[in-house]
Amino acid sequence: SAIAMACSMFAASTAHAALSFEFNFSAEPGQLAFTPSQQQSIVTAGNLFSGLFGSYFSNTATLQFDVISDGMGVASAGQALVFNPDGTNTEVVRTKVITGNDANGAASDGMININLAVNFQYDPNAPVDFANGQIDLFSVIDHEVTHALGFQSFAPSGFASKFDTFLTTTGGTPLLSGGVLNTAAVQDALANGAFFVGANAVAAYGGSVPISGPDGLLNHLDTVAFSSPTVPQNALMLCCGGLNVQFEPRDYNTTEVGILADLGYTLAPIPEPSTYALMIAGLAGLGFAAKRRTKS
Repeated sequence: SAIAMACSMFAASTAHAALSFEFNFSAEPGQLAFTPSQQQSIVTAGNLFSGLFGSYFSNTATLQFDVISDGMGVASAGQALVFNPDGTNTEVVRTKVITGNDANGAASDGMININLAVNFQYDPNAPVDFANGQIDLFSVIDHEVTHALGFQSFAPSGFASKFDTFLTTTGGTPLLSGGVLNTAAVQDALANGAFFVGANAVAAYGGSVPISGPDGLLNHLDTVAFSSPTVPQNALMLCCGGLNVQFEPRDYNTTEVGILADLGYTLAPIPEPSTYALMIAGLAGLGFAAKRRTKS
C-alpha cells in the first residue's frame, strides 16, 4: 500500500457510532493549507457520516484517513490496497470495517483529497447557496468516504475490486470471468455504462442498477437513471455534476444501502414493532410530563 502519512491529526469520535475517524491533515506543495476551522468542519463531517453509516449498518471500526489539500477538481477519495503474492488485493478500509483485520498496520487506511479553492459551505446547519456555485462540504465527505468504503471500480486500472465482481455491461456480460477481467467488457462498460447486479441492490432498485461509464471511472450511479421522475430517490453517489448541483444529499437511498450490503457490510437489525410501540409510549410520557410542568 502507498498512502503517505500526513502532518497533524484530529480525532473525530462519536459516542456509540458505527465508525470513528482519525484525520491527518496536510497540503500538497503550493496548495492552500487547512485552517483550524476547516479541519473542525471535516471532523464534524466525519461525525455526521458515522451517524449516517450507523443508521443502516452494524459494523464498527476506527479508520485513519489522510486528508490532503491538492487543488484538483472538487474532491476524491480511495482506500489503501495491499497487493498479495497470489495476485489478489486486499481493500484495507472495507476489510477493516467488515472483518476487523487491519491489513495496513500503522499506516493510514484511506485518503481524501480536497480542493480548498472550491466554494464549500462549512457550516452543516446553514443553507447551501447552490445558485452561486456553493457546494455542501458534508455531502461531499459522505460521497467520498463511501467511495473509500469500496463503492469503487478498479477495472479501468486493470485489476478488480469487490465492487467489480458485481458489474456487467449493459448487454449482461460480466466484467470478471473466473476472477479475470474481461478487457473487452471493461471497455464496453466505459463507453456505454454498466450494471451493478448484486442481489440486495437489484431488490432495492427493482432491477439491474445503472452505473455511469463515460466518466471513465465506473464508480457512480448513472445520473440520468437516478434523476428520472420514476425514481424519486435521493442519490448520494451520483456521477459528476449530479452531486450537489441542485440538492444536498446527506443520506443513502435504498439502492445505495443494497450496494453496500452486497459489498459485505452488515445491515443493522430493524426494530421490532413492539420496540416502536414502547418508544412511542415513552415519547408520549415525556410530552405529558412536559405539559404538567408547564401548567404547574
